[in-house]
Amino acid sequence: MGHAGRAAVAWLSLSTIGLGGCGGVDTSMKPGPGPGGDLRLAATVPESGATLTVRICPTQTTQPLCTRELVVTVAATSDQAVGLASVFVEFYAADGRKCAAASSPSAPLAAGVGRTFEVWPTYVSFPPNQGILCPLPVTTTRMVAILVDVTTSEFRRGVSREFPGTYTFQRAPD
Repeated sequence: MGHAGRAAVAWLSLSTIGLGGCGGVDTSMKPGPGPGGDLRLAATVPESGATLTVRICPTQTTQPLCTRELVVTVAATSDQAVGLASVFVEFYAADGRKCAAASSPSAPLAAGVGRTFEVWPTYVSFPPNQGILCPLPVTTTRMVAILVDVTTSEFRRGVSREFPGTYTFQRAPD
């Protein structure tokens, strides 16, 4: 999936699954019914504590703000086959606001067989309707990874897991 497609999937994460939303407090992180499995944080480059610069990342139809400086690698397993799996990672501020999101390219995930997903770029805005999710600069203190079956759009029925991770997102100087 190209960057434009991944931008659309990340935007879907921000606008559809509703895990907090812009300015909202996250109250829905309990996974719903669905397949069991596990998500493990395999790597983050750069490590927690980094300051990341966001700039315009043009897609085919919009000009969202994103950073390509952060790559989150998540190891995923599922007890059921997932036809076309993707991992979404959402970044939350200490007050519960969702301030950024990213998604991996999609790939088949066989039952009981682990696979790693590289999640990037990370988006902080989705014009024209959503704008910037949180005023910049913003520091996020936790990441939530969600395993999604993109063929069925089962976002809440996947596996999710929270990880600590502090990142400051700041706008590039003009």
